[in-house]
Order: sequence, then C-alpha cells, then structure tokens
Amino acid sequence: MKRFLLFICILLTLSLTGCWGKKELGDISIVRATGIDMEPNGDIRVTILAEEPTGSKETSASMRSSTWIGSDTGSNIREAMKKLLSHSAKRPLWIQNQVIIISEDAANKALKETLDFFVRNREIRLDNNILISKARVYDLLQLPSSVQSNLVDYLIGMIENTKFWSESYIADLKTYALKYTDDYVSPVTGSIDYYNTTMKTVSTGRESYGMLKTGDSDIGIPVVEGCAAIKKDGSIGVLTYDETQGFLWIMGKVKEGVIEIEGPEYNGKLVMININSKIDKKAIINEDEVEIVLNLQVNGDIGIDTTEIDLSKDTLMKNAEKDFSKKIENQLRATVKRAQKDFKTDIFCFSEILIKKHPNAWKSMESDWENIYENLKITYKVETTIHRMGMLNESLYQ
Repeated sequence: MKRFLLFICILLTLSLTGCWGKKELGDISIVRATGIDMEPNGDIRVTILAEEPTGSKETSASMRSSTWIGSDTGSNIREAMKKLLSHSAKRPLWIQNQVIIISEDAANKALKETLDFFVRNREIRLDNNILISKARVYDLLQLPSSVQSNLVDYLIGMIENTKFWSESYIADLKTYALKYTDDYVSPVTGSIDYYNTTMKTVSTGRESYGMLKTGDSDIGIPVVEGCAAIKKDGSIGVLTYDETQGFLWIMGKVKEGVIEIEGPEYNGKLVMININSKIDKKAIINEDEVEIVLNLQVNGDIGIDTTEIDLSKDTLMKNAEKDFSKKIENQLRATVKRAQKDFKTDIFCFSEILIKKHPNAWKSMESDWENIYENLKITYKVETTIHRMGMLNESLYQ
C-alpha cells in the first residue's frame, strides 16, 4: 500500500513540471492586428502588430516598446509570413489577433486569397474584426496610439464606439467570408483611414508637457467612418455617412445614433438620440414584378431642441415625427439607389428574403438576379415615435 501511495505521489510531482516540448512565454509574440497590402510589383505585404511578453523584472516596461511591428512581402500571404519570421526572434502566434485590415488595392486584387488564408488558418478566430483601408495598411499600423498603451486597443475602442453612433458597421471574419462566397449578395464592412493634425491628442501634466517635443509636428490619427462594399467586378464602393446610416437602417443594426432635422418651420434644429429601430422586410411578387417592402419603426428621445415651437402640443409633435421619418426615408432611398445603380450588387441580402419566402419564384429569378436586383421596386414605410423630451418639456428658445 505504501509503495502504491509513493508511486501516486511521484506521478503527481511529475505532472507539475509543465508541458514538455511547449514554447515558453518568453519565446513567443502575441499578434493583435494583421494588415494586408498589395505592392506595385504584385507581391503581398503582411504587417503585424505583436505584443512580446518578457516576464523580466529587471527590464522596465517604460524602457521598451509595448508592441513589435513586423512586415515583409511575398508572392502570397503564406510566403510573406514565412519571410517575416526571418527577422523575428520570437514565434508569432495569431490566436489573440483581433483586427484584420485589408487595403483597398489588396481587396480589389487579392481578397479571395486573403479570406481563404485567414479562414483556413486554425490560429485565427472567426470573430476577428475586418476593416478595409483607404490608406496603405503598412503606414496605418505605424501610427502612434495616443492615450492607449498600443494601437490595437485604440482601434478596438473605435470599433466598439461605432455600435453606439451608427457611423459604420464592422463585420467579423465569419460573416464577411460567408457574404463574399454568396453568389447573390456582397460583403460590407467598415472603412478606415487616417489624417494628420498638429493638435495635441494627449492631456498631460506641466512637467511631462515640458519634456514633449516642441514645435508643430503632424500626428497621425486613425478614423473608422463609413462602409466599404465589394462590388461584383472586385472594385470598392465606399458609402457616405448618410448612406451608411441608410444601410444600417435596412440591416436592422442602428443602435443609438443621432438624427437631426431643421427647417424654416422650426427656426432651429431638433436632434433625436437614444434610437431604437426595428425593420420588417418582405417580398411581394406580382406576375413579373418583384417588390421589396421595407417597414421601419424608429423610437427615440429629443437630445437637442433649439426650435421656437412647443413640442408638448400633439399636432406639432406629430409633425416633427413625420419630418424625422422623411429624413430617414431619404437616407434609405439614397443608399438603395447607390447600391442598385452604382454598385450594381446586393448589399442588403434581398435575395435571402426571396430564397426563404418564395423558393419556387426564386428558381426562375436565380440566373438573372443581377439584372432583376438593379430594377427592384422598393416601397418604404417609416414610422417614427418620440418618447421623451429629456429633462426639459419646452425649448429654451421659445
């Protein structure tokens, strides 16, 4: 019995020695963001932002960069990543990657290869955020991160904020790849760019401020705004702010957001906030004509009122609600027109409505869907309800 207990103790002791053959923490770098560019000669450039855990007590964190930037090129993504390892002392791991940024040029010429690589890679999670960059991603990923400890946290914060202001829509890798491989719809995701400014973006103490570089210097600031749609010919179409909101209304993805109306009848402006929306989409088939009906219900509160009218009166409140509905309907019309006439591609998944609700009719439309989509009749029904006026029942301007 004693020998048996001793044998169990030895086994338990061995189990505490760690995983043999595994990489130590100090031997790896954790990739947080990956960028894809297309070089002038047709090669693909891969740029990564990776954190390098040290575990060293002697090395002060403030004395070294929090993020390692690596970049290299190859005839394909796999070759570029293999070459990147030649000047990295540590093995990059992609399991914690959160953002994939693809330049417009790379999306135009190598999107299929790019998505194939990331979806096929077992280290890449399918919840990665996909962004299309107007700028060269290699340059974008070298921007200073301002207050955040690194650029990736900065980007993730901006991506999260788009959910509250409805200025963009960021698709994850799974959703984007599924839409791309669909024969009848096209993928849409957020558009990212950066601009230079001489404004200080960090507030700091007087002593620290004296140590900053003096004189005017450009600071690159990334911005996520609007949406990029991949057209059928592979080119990129970018939605404006109003068109992006129109897209989000149709897809039922408006959370929070801001809608403003003004005009001579108000002598000021009304701004609606705390927006909730619900959309019902259905298809009606009359002989050879297909009609898509968009029934959108919008609820919100008044956030700003600089008008001279009394919204406590039911008639004036109803008029304001109708004007908000008209403003939203105009956004829907502008977005649909752009997608039908300029993009010539279904970014709203209208085909899915027909496939699910009218499978027999869809069989006769399937082969000619692109032409049918361009001439679809769209009916808009928008109803807006204002719930609250905030802490004031009347305008200060009355």
